[in-house]
Amino acid sequence: MLALTLIHNKYAIMRLEVEFTRHAAEKMNARYVSESDVKLALKDPDSLFSDKEHETFAIVKSIRNRYLLIMYTRKNQTYRVITVYFSTKVDKLISSKIRREAWVKIEKE
Repeated sequence: MLALTLIHNKYAIMRLEVEFTRHAAEKMNARYVSESDVKLALKDPDSLFSDKEHETFAIVKSIRNRYLLIMYTRKNQTYRVITVYFSTKVDKLISSKIRREAWVKIEKE
């Protein structure tokens, strides 16, 4: 389990826990996704979606001219990362998921 501290504003600090499934850890290793990439995306996602098909959440974050996608669940303050991957065709993926109502965009606070 990896401890992750997020700063939501300059006055509030919230401590979150992040767990990686075996699958996520294997994919991170195979796809050269670092824990710091995942932390960055969790701290400040470019886009956040609710995945209705899998009852999970999806984060999209631009990192090094590619888009990192992270699928995770959340229970209380614990994030459980299920899988991660980079994509260069994220717009097509997002529009397809939204069109068939698999994903619903969540506005950032």
